[in-house]
Amino acid sequence: YMVMKMKRGYSDITNHPWARNILNALYAKGIMTNLFGDSFGTDDRISRGEFATLLVKGLNIPLNYPKDGDHNKSSFQDVGPNARTETWSYEYIETAARAGIVTGTSEGTFSPYMPITREQAAVMIARALKLKLAVNDEKLNATLAKAFVDSGSIDVYARPAIQAVNSAKIMTGSPSTLPGQKKPVYSFNPKGFMTRAEAGKITVEMLKNSTSL
Repeated sequence: YMVMKMKRGYSDITNHPWARNILNALYAKGIMTNLFGDSFGTDDRISRGEFATLLVKGLNIPLNYPKDGDHNKSSFQDVGPNARTETWSYEYIETAARAGIVTGTSEGTFSPYMPITREQAAVMIARALKLKLAVNDEKLNATLAKAFVDSGSIDVYARPAIQAVNSAKIMTGSPSTLPGQKKPVYSFNPKGFMTRAEAGKITVEMLKNSTSL
């Protein structure tokens, strides 16, 4: 057998305010890799390809892709059978597509290198976990307005998913205290890009439910 441990530490993991243990565990198990030679890339934007890969890994979804390498059977023209990087690969993205977790940015195009926004990530998570979605109506808008001060900037298509992931405490808002107020208000930051640390936290939550980390 082989004992796996980190050969070295990364200062951006060691000094991270809340994700140190999460990222150390994911790195040690080979679920997430470092982006650079001298740093992990904790607060770098996570790509669509890496996030889709992490969802499949986090939920332990059996890989599902054409075994004969037939490109015509692939879901996306820009992610072919031999496509892979240090952070994502064809097998995981194709599995996510066949499981209904991801769709393309346009017909036949996945755009794996594109950074993912928080609202896009929420939609993928809701699909992956098969969360119950509220009806996308004025009642939902009112609920989101109470929860987040920036609810007006959430795209219509993402509103049910954001409500679902927030209720499940998988993705929540960031608190801030306005001048003269004691109670904090929360922002979801839907157009903000998800960081690798945030994605790591979500992956660990999924792994807790699907296996022992």
